[in-house]
Amino acid sequence: VSEYDGVSPNVIFHPYTRGGKVVAYKVKLLNKKVMWWIGENDGCDLYNWMKAVKAGGMTLYITEGEEDAIALRSILKTMQRGTAYADADIAVVSLPGGIHSAIQAISPHLADINKIWKKVVLAFDNDEEGRKGAKEVKSKILPHAEIAVLPAKDANACLRNGLLKATRDACVFQASKPVGTTLLRV
Repeated sequence: VSEYDGVSPNVIFHPYTRGGKVVAYKVKLLNKKVMWWIGENDGCDLYNWMKAVKAGGMTLYITEGEEDAIALRSILKTMQRGTAYADADIAVVSLPGGIHSAIQAISPHLADINKIWKKVVLAFDNDEEGRKGAKEVKSKILPHAEIAVLPAKDANACLRNGLLKATRDACVFQASKPVGTTLLRV
């Protein structure tokens, strides 16, 4: 909390694990885009990895940022209230270093991802870098992955803007496996 009033949230600490133990924290100031690491973050798991493994389920959702993972899980949990899946947990993880770390961060977990989940949905940011990163991850390491096109910039923006149903639909029902765009002329 703020050192000035002792009440206002000021900093968020995101724990990162390796082998089931917390080894680092990604620290983010809430009022500025400033972040740093405490601890040893080399080779750490995807954010929220241990909870996702424990949750299991049929689908793993991968986002770009920690707040996006928290927001997407919240959206999906809210949208399944009152359904037969109300008590089911949802596996949502995030990349530790943003879109540029995607392949490096996901690769060590490929065997577990393929063993635990039948479906993987890449819910990266809805911007040029996010779309390019999703296609790259799909083409290089997760060919069976589906790509969700979010209705706002990212899952956190979807939550802040009240786009819960549209976000759920984009990730659960409309995520698709893009078809190759190479055309041949005969």
